[in-house]
Amino acid sequence: MANLLIRGIDDELVDHLKKQARERQYSINATVLDLLREALGLKSPDAHSEVLHDICMLSGTWSEEETRAFRDAVNELEQVLTDLDSVPGQQAPKQKSYPAS
Repeated sequence: MANLLIRGIDDELVDHLKKQARERQYSINATVLDLLREALGLKSPDAHSEVLHDICMLSGTWSEEETRAFRDAVNELEQVLTDLDSVPGQQAPKQKSYPAS
């Protein structure tokens, strides 16, 4: 498999590629490959694209907003666990807290 370097990509195109990647929940690289295949009429049901999609979903493709929301939810749970410690006869397990972004 070859690698290809593309120079001179303007900001508008980069923004559109990033938007497409978010909508498809693919990496930017997988999105570009998918768009090239579509544009060249080479798009067919491809297990490779689905594997890339699945891997991307597991490999940390969260936006900053999603990361912040997750950390906020974890911190709220931490507060619930802390509050449980104050109930007589209850003791919540100690967990690491994540800083809010």
